[in-house]
Amino acid sequence: MEDELILERVDDVAILRMNRPAQMNSLSHSLLGRLWEAFGDLAQDDSVRCLILTGTGESFSAGGDMGVLKEWSESPPSLVYRQMKMVGEVVMRIFNFPKPLITAVNGVAVGGGCSLALCGDVVMASEKARFGMVFSRNNLGPDMGASFILPRLVGVLKAKELIYSGRIISAQEAHSLGMVSEVVPHEVLMERALERAKEMAKWAPQAVAFGKTLLHRSMAGASMEELLEMEAQAQAILFNCEDTKEAVKAFLEKRKPVFKNR
Repeated sequence: MEDELILERVDDVAILRMNRPAQMNSLSHSLLGRLWEAFGDLAQDDSVRCLILTGTGESFSAGGDMGVLKEWSESPPSLVYRQMKMVGEVVMRIFNFPKPLITAVNGVAVGGGCSLALCGDVVMASEKARFGMVFSRNNLGPDMGASFILPRLVGVLKAKELIYSGRIISAQEAHSLGMVSEVVPHEVLMERALERAKEMAKWAPQAVAFGKTLLHRSMAGASMEELLEMEAQAQAILFNCEDTKEAVKAFLEKRKPVFKNR
């Protein structure tokens, strides 16, 4: 059987391609398991400085696999709950990935696939991409973090409209709402994503990891006082790192710093 998740490397950039094109890269049990493993491995791989997540074929991801949806519709609530908790663990591993993450949305991103796309630090979309929180079309509520991420990007009122209606929107509308960082011609999506990833791979990796943690705590409702305390702790650690000393030295020598994640 063809691997449902393909890993490629271009220097210090990793590319993960969800590879179920005939099923619109819908999220099967096995694909979710592979995403869990891959994001865990890449988080620990110091040679990887930036990650691109995309799909093969004409879709980014159509969300939950229909076989899984059928299985859960015939299962007791306790089983669905346990399995959704495991799905949530996959989402948290992706959302909290400590390195810059680009989601390159090459086509349809609906349901859980849309939630997955919005986990990116940069969301790049082909002009052919389509986004939709289509859960309500199947009499389901939002999942895979949609109820957390979406209102923080587009505001509560627009999030209500998109989640309740299940309306599918264009890449251009998604960009205007703040769901997408950049819309590019379809044929140059991966070229542009790789170009952006190579730029991001030069960012200070420790600073990115701490910055992401602080922003996520802010999004989760941490108070100003709590964030000031966490910022102080982060700075105390970072000022003692080799990369910070390199940044100061580079500034004094009027050159760009070379970060080594140390």
